[in-house]
Amino acid sequence: LVNWLLAINNKASMRIRSAILILLIAPAVMHGQSPRKVTIDDLMSLRTINDVEISPAGDQIAYTVSTPSVPRNAHEPALFVIPATGGSPRQLAASYKLFTPALPAPRVRWRPDGSISVLVAEKNGPQVLSVKPDNTGAALVTSAPQGVSAYEWSPDGRFIAYLSRDAAPSPIANKVGANPPATRLYIQPVAPPGAAKPVSPADRFVDSFAWSPDGLAGAYASAPVSRFL
Repeated sequence: LVNWLLAINNKASMRIRSAILILLIAPAVMHGQSPRKVTIDDLMSLRTINDVEISPAGDQIAYTVSTPSVPRNAHEPALFVIPATGGSPRQLAASYKLFTPALPAPRVRWRPDGSISVLVAEKNGPQVLSVKPDNTGAALVTSAPQGVSAYEWSPDGRFIAYLSRDAAPSPIANKVGANPPATRLYIQPVAPPGAAKPVSPADRFVDSFAWSPDGLAGAYASAPVSRFL
């Protein structure tokens, strides 16, 4: 049975996803045994690849595998790296809990120095973890008080840009039509390390951003309201 990596648009319907899963699992279930109906247990035993990134040198592939957990009613992701030419995968940072949002989104990144980064779940929200392909040097890069929702490394690896919300006022006043705390863009020096600083206004909600090819500047999209895209 040939293994294929299947990419599905996040906006595809659940009906299409289920049909594809059944088509994939049916031959495996029926191979070498009498035909039978596919069960929920069969579907729950399927693991999915949510994120794949090829190293800058093109010799290694980092990816996350999500395994359903019925007792926890959740998907449990794990980070792996494998040679591009094939071979045995190596699990990385197994002692950390990878961040699992409601909708899978690309969060695995290769650093210019050859390390791999991913978002992990910490007490104060998701943070960026960096680890080497040989599973050494695991360390948290960010410590955003409200957690990190997205991030990108500068082309030279000296900085990391990430999105994080401002802290909510205390006590929180619930007002119809009121915006939540703004999602702002932060820039943090990494080599040498330094404190993260916001670079977007406090009254703007940043949705997306990107570094310039030379790493000397960047661009971001924002609006005065949340969820504008």
